[in-house]
Amino acid sequence: MFYLVKTIKTEAGLQASVPSIPELEPIIVKSEEEATKKLATMLPTVLQTHYRKSKRPVPFPNDDVSDQLAVQMPIKVQAKILLWNYMLENRYRVADLARLLKISHPQAQRLVDFDREGASLDAIEDALFAIGAYFELTLHKFD
Repeated sequence: MFYLVKTIKTEAGLQASVPSIPELEPIIVKSEEEATKKLATMLPTVLQTHYRKSKRPVPFPNDDVSDQLAVQMPIKVQAKILLWNYMLENRYRVADLARLLKISHPQAQRLVDFDREGASLDAIEDALFAIGAYFELTLHKFD
């Protein structure tokens, strides 16, 4: 899952933003490499604050990022996004997840908190199974 990064040269440096996630404020950096590193660090927190806590689905990237600057979402965060969006679409709450998995509410929250560690891919997969879904990993080769 790659989110397109738009850059604009300014007097202060390079302004970088992620158009698919308008809540992520543009940042000023010195290079494209710095932009992708900083945005990759910021993105899970912004998703947590503006989507998860607001009980809104996370937008999937819809841009073709071939040969363009992009930030990759970590695989565990991708899995959490899939779980979260599926839960919203099918009206599951975190409390429902906790009950189905026989775990505490804080443990269930960690399964969908984009900016926190503590949930393994296996645990996220178990959560998806519990609510009638699954995900698959695919391998893509860079061109």
